[in-house]
Amino acid sequence: MFEYQSWRFWRRVYYVLIGAGVVILILTLWYSVYSLRRGERLWEENQRATLRDQVLPVLAHGYQQTVRLRVQSIEDFLMFLSARMERAVRGAVSGRPGEGPTLSSEAGYRLSSQGQVIRVEGTDDEILVSRSLARDPEAWRLIRASEALVEDFRTLRRQYPFVTYFYVVARGFMRIYPRVDLARTYGPDFEPSGLGLFQLVGSVDPTRRRVLWTAPYPDVTGRGWVLTAAMPIYGSDGAYQGLVAADITLTAFSEILRNPVIEQVHAVALIFNESGHLVSAFPPTAARQIWGSPWPPATPEVGATGRSPLPIDGVNYPFRLEVLDRQIRGASPVGATGQSPQVQTVRLADEEYWVAHQNLAPTDWQFFLLVPTRAWAADGWVTRQLKHSLWTTAGMAIVLFYFYLLAVLVVHSYMERRVFQPLAAIGEALDQGREVVPPDRALRPVERLAQTIRDYQQSIQESIDRLRRTMEENRLTLQTVQEAYVRLDAQGRIQDVNPAFESLFRRSREALMGAPLESLFGEDSRFFIRHRIPLWAQEPEVIQQPIEIHTGQVLHLLFSASPLAIDGQTTGIVLFIRDMTALHQFEVQLTHMSTTDPLTGLMNRRLFMESLELMIRQAWQRRRSFSIVIVNVDYFRMIVSQHGVAVADGLLRSLPGLIEWPENALAARYGDDEIAVLLPDTALDGAQRWAEEVRRRVEQAAFPVQDRTLRITVSCSVVGFPDHGQSLSELIGHSYMAMQRAKQMGGNRVVTPKQTFPLRTQWYEWAERPRQLLELKEQGRLIPFLQPIVYLHDHKVLGFELLARIIENQDVISAQEFLTTWEALPPLDQIELDVYLYRKALGRLHRYPGVCAFLNLSPAFIVLPAQFQRVCQEIVQMGVDPHGVVFEISERSILRDIEGLRRMIYAAREYGFRFAVDDFGSGFSSFQYFRVLPIDFLKIDGSYVIGLHRSLDNRRFLEAFIYLAHHFDIEIIAEHVQHPEDLEILRDMGIPLGQGILLGQPMPYDQWDITRVITHQLTE
Repeated sequence: MFEYQSWRFWRRVYYVLIGAGVVILILTLWYSVYSLRRGERLWEENQRATLRDQVLPVLAHGYQQTVRLRVQSIEDFLMFLSARMERAVRGAVSGRPGEGPTLSSEAGYRLSSQGQVIRVEGTDDEILVSRSLARDPEAWRLIRASEALVEDFRTLRRQYPFVTYFYVVARGFMRIYPRVDLARTYGPDFEPSGLGLFQLVGSVDPTRRRVLWTAPYPDVTGRGWVLTAAMPIYGSDGAYQGLVAADITLTAFSEILRNPVIEQVHAVALIFNESGHLVSAFPPTAARQIWGSPWPPATPEVGATGRSPLPIDGVNYPFRLEVLDRQIRGASPVGATGQSPQVQTVRLADEEYWVAHQNLAPTDWQFFLLVPTRAWAADGWVTRQLKHSLWTTAGMAIVLFYFYLLAVLVVHSYMERRVFQPLAAIGEALDQGREVVPPDRALRPVERLAQTIRDYQQSIQESIDRLRRTMEENRLTLQTVQEAYVRLDAQGRIQDVNPAFESLFRRSREALMGAPLESLFGEDSRFFIRHRIPLWAQEPEVIQQPIEIHTGQVLHLLFSASPLAIDGQTTGIVLFIRDMTALHQFEVQLTHMSTTDPLTGLMNRRLFMESLELMIRQAWQRRRSFSIVIVNVDYFRMIVSQHGVAVADGLLRSLPGLIEWPENALAARYGDDEIAVLLPDTALDGAQRWAEEVRRRVEQAAFPVQDRTLRITVSCSVVGFPDHGQSLSELIGHSYMAMQRAKQMGGNRVVTPKQTFPLRTQWYEWAERPRQLLELKEQGRLIPFLQPIVYLHDHKVLGFELLARIIENQDVISAQEFLTTWEALPPLDQIELDVYLYRKALGRLHRYPGVCAFLNLSPAFIVLPAQFQRVCQEIVQMGVDPHGVVFEISERSILRDIEGLRRMIYAAREYGFRFAVDDFGSGFSSFQYFRVLPIDFLKIDGSYVIGLHRSLDNRRFLEAFIYLAHHFDIEIIAEHVQHPEDLEILRDMGIPLGQGILLGQPMPYDQWDITRVITHQLTE
């Protein structure tokens, strides 16, 4: 039953709320007005303090840094021009007295019709010469020297377009770029010594090497007021010669110092040079407010006398610092101190400014930044308007809220009068047993309520239909996905599956429904499933596991499980299963490929090094020993060059099959031609016996090659842990050194390092990381050494051979020890190192005419002949005589590509370069290239020279080499001359040139006294 009296009570409550809302609204509006006015004053005071004490000093400091950098760039190129002119002056040849130039002797110059201006034909510059010095040879020497700067002027003009003119002023002449034709401007009586720049020469202090900035003065060509920056020039004796200078208009100078930030803050930026003259004002109109006249001033006309009407010392330039000082004098600075700009408030031309002032160190220039306070006040008003808008929006929100309450009251009143009161009357009549027919106005709201209920019912039914369609779509999606899907109850029994699940486990849907999930797996795998189901019911999990299914097949399955929960209680599990078996097999295959050498089937170098590091750690922990054997094929590169890569690969492929491997041995292909073997728990003597057996088996084996057989030998180095090292670097380093000793002894042997054999750990690091050679170059540890090549009959020096050396602490490492590492670099890196050594050596040798430089040519140049052509051009550009440069080519490089090498040599000989064959006779020599290659020198390998007095065979070889060289008109150089007895035999045999420690030790390129060496014979 509706209680009508209660409605009256709530109506009174609504009336009270409306009244309270009106009162709150009035108070809110009043407080908003009060807060905005009070906040306006506080905000403006805070804004002024922040801008004045924090923002303005930072802004001024940043702009003065910009100005300093721009000015410094101008001074830098003037210093560059000054240095260029000084070098040109020192390089010029002085004329003798009485040998002044004439029009006929100085080609390219002519006098103007006035007799003072000398022009360079075909150029765009101009030369002015004083009458008294027009035929002074010293002046002409300087004029010739200044021609070196003309191209620099053109380049700098394009780079610095704001420069109007460049000058060179010295000894009564001036070179101007670009051409101005001042003689025509000033008339026939023009005297260049009257120019302001000639007066500027005398004002420069010769003892101070710095740029001088002049006061602004009007340009006689009508380009406006200009500012000149000048740098003095000194001769080789330190005497003052003149200056180089550049003109910049004040407008252009101000434009390059323009800063958009200054425009945004409505500020005025003023810059004064060291003499107190205004050189930049931005915006230009601001100067009128301070000095009362526009800036820059108008350019006065040239006087009738032909001289500048305003000499530099007497320019009537009103824009000076004193005027600004008088206007801001007396204002007390506030804000930052020290290196930060000082900020003070002044009033100029009825305008209040904040002024920041700072000196532009290291010069005496001064910088002023004036910011109008009214501009910042205007910006503050915008912010205050935004705050006011926010308060207005908040007030409107409150008003709308109370209008909403009023609307609720109206609706409630309407429902009470139209619905509730008639229904109350009907209910009262029914209680009293009276028949009452409700009016139509009372039934209409009930009908609308019933219609609303029907609409809700229809909406719910539509939602149910959409939900059913979504469920059907999800079911069809699960049926088509490739992953196996299964829905389990909380106990792990199957409730639903898709066809992919049926296919994976090979059971029908009917057989799967209600079955435990663990029944689909093998006996050993059911524990895993039984253990995971309770975990899957609590939290999601993704896990991959090799597992056996009920068919006995082992699969790699990826399980992705998520719990199903309603009101926090788990009702089931959704599980997706993906078969990862094929992917796992692919990963295993990739792992095998990444750790195995495809040619030999052995492990690769990376896996071997990792295994060796692990073995070292285990040996330390368990106090065990092991050995390492490296098996290297002798003369492998010769096999490649003679029989081809396919034959060499076949040898390497069959090599592991010849070896009887120990049970626990780890073998890897360690290099192109070597195999490394790790023998755990094997003593050094046992490893030596096994290595000797390997060497013997390979020596006795025959390898079929086409229609014949090939026999090879191997060299083995054996090292043991911890006898030969206790770290990876020490073991590998000792092993490589032992292998090098085996090769030097002729190969086909087993070698163990000597206990006292020195180990260079850094050398091993280069062998492992060839690019570290580039780092050694940057560190200055890759040094070119020079060894003399002398005539044997009188010990005069023909030239020096460039030898690469590495300095490690006090040790000098020869090229033979890192040659393999060098050749492992990419070709471009090899060329980079060669060019570095060439520049160092030629930079010293080219100063001595007649001294030849013998340069070793890397095989990389044969691969990239264009790079060799570029190096030849660079050597010529260095000023080196190409006839004094001899490139040495090893026999091995020649055999790679004779035709390509022939084209490269002929192209280089067009410049005048010569060539030599290095280490001739060290391998299987081929005389074919003597017919096709233009060789100038033949360097006999040292193995034929060392011990020559004890070997008759070596003498016979040398006689054959001498005959061959004479036939092809080639000079012979004997290498490794170490014993006086060998030297006498070489002289008797008629060999003209020699090289070796007996004739001269290799020394760093910068320690040779080459002048003494080439002017005196080397002592025997």
